[in-house]
Amino acid sequence: MWRPISDSIILIFPYLFIKLGVDAFPIYFAGVLMSVMNEGIKQLVNSKRPDGIDNESFPSNHTALSLLMAMMAADTLLYFWSGLIALSRFKLKRHRFVDIVFGAIISFFFFSIFVQKYLSFFYPV
Repeated sequence: MWRPISDSIILIFPYLFIKLGVDAFPIYFAGVLMSVMNEGIKQLVNSKRPDGIDNESFPSNHTALSLLMAMMAADTLLYFWSGLIALSRFKLKRHRFVDIVFGAIISFFFFSIFVQKYLSFFYPV
């Protein structure tokens, strides 16, 4: 049951494009930037996953990315979806609780500092 929820992050892209059209581009752009940043953090921290597969547990990029998209789209359905993804990462033993919490914290900081300040060039003032 949890694997399809976790993998549903791919389905958000068509949903956002249908809902927002070209306004979805800044969300994609921010998501790529944050994912690259999170992958760098994973390499620095080198935390073993609960299931022991690899050393890329901290932070949860699924949680961070889904929450960032929910915040940028300001969509209640996406907030619920993001919570399910975070729960699925824990249930599938891909992340510890702290990985998920820090993924959410990183998303909040990325949204409040980077997105609101630097991605405003996408929108004419």
